[in-house]
Amino acid sequence: MRLATHVAVGAGVAAYIYVLVDRSLVGLIIAVLASLVVNILVDAFGHHHRLFKPPRRTKLTHSLPGIVAISLVIAYLSTRGVPLTPRQEASVIVAVLAGGLSHWLLDALTPAGVYVVRRRVRIARIPYWSTTANTIFQMIGGALLAYSLYMVLKSP
Repeated sequence: MRLATHVAVGAGVAAYIYVLVDRSLVGLIIAVLASLVVNILVDAFGHHHRLFKPPRRTKLTHSLPGIVAISLVIAYLSTRGVPLTPRQEASVIVAVLAGGLSHWLLDALTPAGVYVVRRRVRIARIPYWSTTANTIFQMIGGALLAYSLYMVLKSP
């Protein structure tokens, strides 16, 4: 999937997971922003660029341990220095991890797949450039984000 799709779905998933546990606006914003950073970093450091060929995914960030490590580091760093309760801090960490894992799952839907224990695994063969698939996933991410924001603003 395209980076915009990863960012939209990651932000939506992180927001939704955060709202399941806590309703703090500050925590929600931190979870969404940290998830954006995770998804951008995964693609920035996870592709090997070749001359006249499409980039190829690397095991560094497109494997389960890589995604989990990047997500946890960014989540931990994003909560430092912010006045959050322990529950809110844990919620942010879990939400950012879920946002990172959404990147891995979306990539598993493409023909290139993702790495699982030294092997490439793919769930489907949705082309990276599929406008329809990217639009549908971006709309799902946007809907999750909008719903989460509504739930936070609605709560007392």
